[in-house]
Amino acid sequence: TCFFSVSGVLPREEAIQAIKDSIKKAYGKKGEEIVKMNIAAVDTNGATDLFLFDRQDSSVRLVTHAAGAPTTTANGDTRTGRLSADGSRVLFMTLATNVDAGISDGNGAADAWLWSADSGNSALVSRSSASATTTASGSVSAVQLSIDGNWVGYATSATNVVAGVADANGADDVFRWSRVG
Repeated sequence: TCFFSVSGVLPREEAIQAIKDSIKKAYGKKGEEIVKMNIAAVDTNGATDLFLFDRQDSSVRLVTHAAGAPTTTANGDTRTGRLSADGSRVLFMTLATNVDAGISDGNGAADAWLWSADSGNSALVSRSSASATTTASGSVSAVQLSIDGNWVGYATSATNVVAGVADANGADDVFRWSRVG
């Protein structure tokens, strides 16, 4: 869509529809779910999104999607993405506030999330020590994922990640988060 928008060959909406029609033709025999996942890869929100390509069935899944809507892009830019060795998990930073409907995201900053290919859902990594459903108070600036996808390391300016710790150094601190246990 970017090529068509920049070059002016086709109006943006017409280009998007042509791409969607092409996807239906190319993937129609693989089933409606594969068609939907590939159509989701057509950018319509004007933000940077993250997708996972499956080499076995040539499908594309939208990783940074709105809560409960696997084919609807989230409402903010996605920054860094990290993939586990087996492709089952994706760690990402995003400014989106609608990744999980049950999360209170009032920090106005990038948060870290871990997406699971099994469930298609994302878990908030950079959260407040007071609540697993509230984002931490500051922005995440870097993320790293272990090979097996079970451990996350992240840097943040948040001051409320560890209960009972007064963090007044004014600098990013590094934290480790475990998906299990």
